[in-house]
Amino acid sequence: MPTLDKVTAFITRRHANITQILLLRHPYAGCQFPAGTVEEGESFEAAVLREVYEETGLERAVITAQLGELIEQFPGRAFTLCAVTVYARPDTTSFDWATLPRGAGVDVLRKQDGFVHVSFVEGDIYPNPSYTTYQITGWVREDCLATLLCRRIYHMSTEEDTPITWQLYMDQHNYTLLWVDVTAMPEIVQPQHQYWQRFGAQLS
Repeated sequence: MPTLDKVTAFITRRHANITQILLLRHPYAGCQFPAGTVEEGESFEAAVLREVYEETGLERAVITAQLGELIEQFPGRAFTLCAVTVYARPDTTSFDWATLPRGAGVDVLRKQDGFVHVSFVEGDIYPNPSYTTYQITGWVREDCLATLLCRRIYHMSTEEDTPITWQLYMDQHNYTLLWVDVTAMPEIVQPQHQYWQRFGAQLS
């Protein structure tokens, strides 16, 4: 069964003799750790360095340790292994009206003739949306989907001189980056909260 590889980064620094960790505050999805999808042909290590640069702007963050690896499965969910065409019917000659990028999470509705009927849904806010703000529903080829994720969690560190908070424009959103004391962590969105509970103690 194919798996999609993912990475998550706990980035720390020492500031005023205190260990701080870098968080990313999404405008609609709370506080998160930098994370993302490993590209085809890319190593986990290269992926976490790339994702950290893309999501934080840090140029000299280094990998300190791999904290662990998780195999994740979410009932009723699948993830795109590549950029996939969404068809109106379970047929590649039908209207192809949208594309989902590699790593997109979708709800699985039904299967037919080597295709899967899926729905990509974005709410106004995560994790408890009051309405659906954007949705793509259609058919994709079954061999373009994975139901298992292989996620590696990395500890990274940096000595770069940054403000305590700054903003970065990415994926059509303005994100806020912020350093927080590891002993005073704010609420982290799920499932990343579980990653922190399981592996965060290794940072001390």
